[in-house]
Amino acid sequence: MGKKILSIAIIAAAIVVIVFSVVNAMNKKEKRENADQAADFTLETLDGTNVSLSDYKGKKVILNFWTTWCPPCKAEMPHMQNFHEKHEDSDVALLAVNLTTSDSIRDVENFIDGYGLTFPVLLDVDGEVGELYEIIPIPTTYFLDEEGNIMEKFIGTLDEEMIENILDSY
Repeated sequence: MGKKILSIAIIAAAIVVIVFSVVNAMNKKEKRENADQAADFTLETLDGTNVSLSDYKGKKVILNFWTTWCPPCKAEMPHMQNFHEKHEDSDVALLAVNLTTSDSIRDVENFIDGYGLTFPVLLDVDGEVGELYEIIPIPTTYFLDEEGNIMEKFIGTLDEEMIENILDSY
């Protein structure tokens, strides 16, 4: 009797997992078909250059929010840099928004130098863009299509393969 109940429980659990996976896949497809437009913003880089999200219309954009003191952010930065080096002349742009309200400019400079980052790092000094994009856990990365539609929001550490897979999905 106990083995039969265990077998039924395992089958029921498997069915729940399958149903959840199908519903989740359908939600992602629906989200992509009815994607929200990413809010435009303009922030400065360390050298004082103004960069607007709308400058990248026509390209897919990886919009990464991070801080210097965040261990998962530190873990993903080498992957971001490698991805950028491989794709900097492509139709994909990487923009890293530092949540500078919880960092200092000196920390950001040291971080960029220490990791050898060559992609644009934008400074959200007032926290307005982080608030606009509802950034709570970090790192958080938005994937935008060529028209600026939000295709995916990813919370957590990304590596190059994950970035490629997400970009290939839309």
